[in-house]
Amino acid sequence: MSSPSGFTAVGNRIKHGYLGISILGTNEPFLIKSNQLTRNMAMRRNAGISIIEARLFEMDRGQVLQNVTTTEIGQSASIEIGPSGCLAVTVKENDIYFPVSLYAGAQNAGISGLGLTACNIVYNDIVGATAY
Repeated sequence: MSSPSGFTAVGNRIKHGYLGISILGTNEPFLIKSNQLTRNMAMRRNAGISIIEARLFEMDRGQVLQNVTTTEIGQSASIEIGPSGCLAVTVKENDIYFPVSLYAGAQNAGISGLGLTACNIVYNDIVGATAY
């Protein structure tokens, strides 16, 4: 979704997508909550939830809450939740799983935040298999 004027993604089940939920460029409130994202494709740089250039001017108007993301096979540079260039976005109480035990992949990240200002990333659980 590019430049949304208010966006809600709640209670979705997304399986095997390269990019599960994506927001690109917004100043409007959004809520991404209680979604289940499962990916098992061996493609580099895939993302469960991607938020780029969300520039909100009040805290808690852009929220990523209580989502469950799972990467099922070894991948390279997989990101489960990736806020980038954001202002005042909250990422809270998400469960992130990397259950792969044979080949874990490289450069994977549960949460990767780049260029963040006044953002809260709190109370998330990230669980990797022993191969990590």
